[in-house]
Amino acid sequence: MPRPSPRGHRIVLSAMAMVLALPFGAATAAQAGPQRPAPVPAPAKALDPASVSPDALAVQSARQSGKRVEIPSQRTETSQTFANPNGTRTLEQHAMPVRVRRGTGWVAPDPTLHKQPDGTIRPAATTTPMVLSGGGSSALLTIGTPSAQVRMGWPGKLPAPTLAGDTATYPNVFPGVDLQIKVNVDGFSHLLVVKDRTAAQNPALQTLHYPISATGVTIKAKADGTTVAVDSAGKTVFTAGSPTMWDTPPAAPAGLGGKATPRRAPVGLSLLAAGKITKAGITGPAVASPAEFVLSPDAKMLQDPAARFPLYIDPSLSGGMIRWLHTNAKFPNDNDWGYDTNDGGAKVGWAYDDSGNLYRSMFQLATTNGAQTIAGSQISGATFRITLNYSPSGGQWPTDLYLLKDLDPNVALTWNNTAGHWLSKLDTRNGQARNGATTMEFASQGLTNALQTVANNRTTTISLGLRAPTESQNPSQAPQNDPANLEWKKFNPSTAVLAIDYDTAPRVRAPRGLNMTRRCRVVRPPRPPRSRPTYRSLVPLLTIRTPATTSRPPCRSSIRPARSRTRAMSGRRCRSRPSPGHRCPMASFPTASFTTTTHSATTVSRMGRPRRTAISSPTR
Repeated sequence: MPRPSPRGHRIVLSAMAMVLALPFGAATAAQAGPQRPAPVPAPAKALDPASVSPDALAVQSARQSGKRVEIPSQRTETSQTFANPNGTRTLEQHAMPVRVRRGTGWVAPDPTLHKQPDGTIRPAATTTPMVLSGGGSSALLTIGTPSAQVRMGWPGKLPAPTLAGDTATYPNVFPGVDLQIKVNVDGFSHLLVVKDRTAAQNPALQTLHYPISATGVTIKAKADGTTVAVDSAGKTVFTAGSPTMWDTPPAAPAGLGGKATPRRAPVGLSLLAAGKITKAGITGPAVASPAEFVLSPDAKMLQDPAARFPLYIDPSLSGGMIRWLHTNAKFPNDNDWGYDTNDGGAKVGWAYDDSGNLYRSMFQLATTNGAQTIAGSQISGATFRITLNYSPSGGQWPTDLYLLKDLDPNVALTWNNTAGHWLSKLDTRNGQARNGATTMEFASQGLTNALQTVANNRTTTISLGLRAPTESQNPSQAPQNDPANLEWKKFNPSTAVLAIDYDTAPRVRAPRGLNMTRRCRVVRPPRPPRSRPTYRSLVPLLTIRTPATTSRPPCRSSIRPARSRTRAMSGRRCRSRPSPGHRCPMASFPTASFTTTTHSATTVSRMGRPRRTAISSPTR
């Protein structure tokens, strides 16, 4: 064998030295060759708007943009639902309507009254259809759709009204008495304005008769003075608070915009049906039948020489579903549904410059949006927002948010009977509106937990309340800069909104035709002898017949191969305890029918003695 050349050794060693001299990364790169660029992930395929639902399009748009996107099909007059980039959703529910349906689109609410070509008066955009009289007849107002409608009249001929924004004024329906109808987005309010003392002496004011009829609903005057109209299923369609009257308050002392309180008095309510007066609390007219509401203003206030005019009589024959109210400690037993709702909004705390009035405001908000609901969902966060319109100073003074016992618009609520409604304090925030309206936002783990309880219990509403932290001290006994004076606030109830972040588990449907209750029944093959058999003659153990149709459902079990030749020839064994999520491989083949074939195999034991063993295959 020839010796290798020394020069060849030198060449090999030099090459190795050059490789070792290179940096490790360079050597690796040299060995690996040229580097390929890292693959760039393909962008998510955009969904075709023509082939997918708007909901799916909103969900994908939120993921791609990183911003929340509204789901348009779930928009209503009071709520919106948004898809978030992280896969969750946000429900925003308002206490009052914030949009009105017009055809296939939406418009902003607009209660401005306009005269129509037929002479009637209608608002521009409200959630509930309303028609006011243009004068010349006794039909005062109609509210509702033809299938659920209430009609209210006047006992005499009405003059042509004067329109000012959302208010229609019918002058001198009685001498010195004007009738006013004020329209809002989902209802109306009704006032008689007694302008002077001479007008108050008119005997016609002693008892007021309002013709009223209904279609599709039944009117009820309750014992507490509230009025409701319910449909055939017992659902309340329209509601109104107890009738009341008040005089003009005196001028407030010089200060930071306070307002003195008027004197109030109740107004009696009866129902005249079928020519007979019945007491309040008796169900009113049947469907489409005429009747009359009979109201009795307080005679003492009408004759009181200390009464300040104009004097206002509120029959409270209003429409719409009221979802908020404020209670006043000065009138602890008065029903506060619909009370004082047009004077600056939802009030909280001791009224500034007027120590006699202490207010709390309450709101009822839905937790459903059509078919969309938070029931059964996981709540990850929640906020309550509302616009603050007025505060007496520019300082940041606190307001408390409370969880309430759920409100019932069909039950009269007063300061006294709502004392036990205030369950727990959820949050405290500071705010002021001295320099203009501002939004106050309440958010806490307590609010999130309260909504999680609502979701777990699958209830459809939640009630929240605002109150001042300092209620125990009367401002008349405190200096002007005391918190009892400066925590006074007025909020805009139409801006109250509850935002809920939630995640709902997807609903998984079981495949059709899959019977999960039937257990797989497999016969264990016999255990082979401990000695290794030697087959001198082999007879087929299994005969498989494949039927034309398969009627046996697949079993959910684990299959493992046999551990010996004998088991392999006897078939595979199905364990009786199926593992979750594992599909039996037998399910992908036609069901096999096994027949038992007994054969004899000659085996040789370790002692060299032949013996015969009978082996049977399972039968299916």
